[in-house]
Amino acid sequence: MQMLTIPSGEPGRTHKRQDHETAIYILSGESDVWCREHLEFDETARAGEYVGIPAGFPHIRYNPSATARCVAIIAQTNPNERESVILPPDLDTAHAAVTHRKTAATPDGRSNDTQS
Repeated sequence: MQMLTIPSGEPGRTHKRQDHETAIYILSGESDVWCREHLEFDETARAGEYVGIPAGFPHIRYNPSATARCVAIIAQTNPNERESVILPPDLDTAHAAVTHRKTAATPDGRSNDTQS
C-alpha cells in the first residue's frame, strides 16, 4: 500500500501488474483512470471514491485539474508491488491521445465523449 500525490495536469505512465489487482482510493482531488487492453475504458474518481483495476489490465491515471493535486491510496494484491510492474511499450504514449481526447471537448477538461 502506498500514498500517491498526483500534481495538477499530470499523467502517469501506462503500466500493468500481470497477476495482481490494483485498488485506488481517492483522498482528495480527482483522477481520471483509463484501463483495459487499449485504454478504452475511462473512469473519473473523486475524493471518497474507489477504482478497482483487474490483474493484467494496462492502466494510466491522470489528474485533469489545472490547479488542484490529487492524493490517493493505492494497494495491490502483491506485497512486492514494484517488482511486478510491466510497462507496455506499445502503450507508452497512449496517455497523450486519451488526454487530448478527454480535454479537447471543453475548457474545464470534462467531456461527454463516448469514446473515452
